[in-house]
Amino acid sequence: MLAARKRARLRAAEAQLDLEPLPTPGRLAPPKGPELSLAAPVFLPLVGLGVLLLVGASVLSVRRIPWPAVAEPLYARRSDVAAVGFGAIALGLLLLNATVFL
Repeated sequence: MLAARKRARLRAAEAQLDLEPLPTPGRLAPPKGPELSLAAPVFLPLVGLGVLLLVGASVLSVRRIPWPAVAEPLYARRSDVAAVGFGAIALGLLLLNATVFL
């Protein structure tokens, strides 16, 4: 008697199941790629500027710049130049992240 009830419940459960086949990948929409082409005009110049500022801050010497009026303040503030370089790179990465994920 108990086995008959179990079989009846099993048949009822199988009847309720939706056994439709899943759609094939051909019928699905193609996956949308990341929008890196929109981010490149913003990301690349910011990273390039940041790298140039970091390189400039690391090799900056008073002897390399022929104008003392420009060389001395830049040499005194080379940590600020490096911070602006890191900030430009960080801003570029943040904008790249926002462009790809939004």
